[in-house]
Amino acid sequence: MFSRALRFSALIFLSSAIANFWGDQAGAFDWDYAPDIVDLSYEAALGSDADFKAWQTAALKTFRDKYAAIPLAPADSFKPGEWQTGNGLKYRQIDFTYGSGILSGHPLGGVLAVPDKIDPAKPILVVFHGHEYPAPGTPPVGLFAKDTWASKLVQGGYVVWAPSTAFHEWIEPLTKEFDYTPVWAKYASQSLDTVASEFPKHKGFKTVGLALGGLVATVLTGMDDRVEGGVYAESFFSLDWSRREYRVWNHPMCWDIKNIYSYTTLYGITAPKPTQIQMGRADPFFPRLTGWAPRPDFSGFKRGTYSDEIYGGYLMLKNIWDREAGEIDFVTHPGGHDALDTVAALKFLGGTGQGL
Repeated sequence: MFSRALRFSALIFLSSAIANFWGDQAGAFDWDYAPDIVDLSYEAALGSDADFKAWQTAALKTFRDKYAAIPLAPADSFKPGEWQTGNGLKYRQIDFTYGSGILSGHPLGGVLAVPDKIDPAKPILVVFHGHEYPAPGTPPVGLFAKDTWASKLVQGGYVVWAPSTAFHEWIEPLTKEFDYTPVWAKYASQSLDTVASEFPKHKGFKTVGLALGGLVATVLTGMDDRVEGGVYAESFFSLDWSRREYRVWNHPMCWDIKNIYSYTTLYGITAPKPTQIQMGRADPFFPRLTGWAPRPDFSGFKRGTYSDEIYGGYLMLKNIWDREAGEIDFVTHPGGHDALDTVAALKFLGGTGQGL
C-alpha cells in the first residue's frame, strides 16, 4: 500500500499532467480576454487627482493605440437625399460610397436632422440606436418617425447626426483583433469629417446612445476629443455578468470589449466629461434578485445583476467625477432596454440634470 501522502502527491501530479495536456481547452468559466487588459485601479478610483490622471493617461494610450490601428478607411464620397419635413423637424438621409476596403458596396451613411429653429450655441448630438432598431447598418431614417426618442431630441432644439451602426457581418473579419463597438465608433468619428460641410453652425459635439448604441457612444466619447460628453442609456450593466449569464441568438457578443473586465473602466477614460447614465427599471439588466426567463431572441439568465455591479461601479465613477469637478448623473425610469428618458436627457444636456 502506498502512503496517503504519496497517493495525494500522485493525484496532484496526474491532475497537473491532464491540465497541461488539455491546456488549449477552455474551462467552464474561461473567457477570451485580450492581453492588454486595462482596469480601473484602486488609486485611480479612491486616490488623489494625480493618481487618477496618471492612470487615465496610461489607459487612454492603450485604448487609443488599438483604436488607431483599426484598418477602417473613411468614405470616398457622400450623397445627400431630399429633405423630409414634419413633426417640428426636418431630416435627410446621406449615403456614403466606399471605393475599396471592408465597407465597400454596403448601404452605409447616416441621417441629419435639424429643428425648425437652429441654435448655433448648442452642440450637435451624435446618436446611436441599439438592436431595437429593425434595420441595423442602414442610415437610420426610422429614428426620426413621430414620437421616437431621437425625434424628441431634435424637437428639443438639437441638430442630430445619426450615423449607421450595429452592422455585424461586414466587419466580422476585423473583430478577431478589434471589438465591434470600437469599429463602429471609429466609423462614426470618420463620418463627422465626411459630412462636416453639411452641418449647420454649432458648438462642438455631444452624444446620446441607447443600449448597444450607448456603448458605442461611450467608446466614441473616450476616443474622440471633439465629443464633450453625453447621455448613455441602458448600457451600464455588468460586462462580466453578461459574459457568463446570457447570450443573444441572432447576433454575436458585440457588446464585449475584451481588454476590460468592467464598463466602469471604459467610463473612467472619459472623465470628467459631462455624463448621464440611464437605466430602465423594466430592463432585464436592472439590478434584481431573480433571473429572467428565456425568450425567442435571447437566452434569459439564472441570476440578475446585483447592486454592487451597478451602483458600486457608479459610486466609483461619482467619486472620480466629484474629485475632477465634473458632472455625472444616474437616472432611472420605468421603461425597458429599448427606452430612453428624453425629458431627463434634455434637462441634462441643457445643464439641469437631476439624477443621483
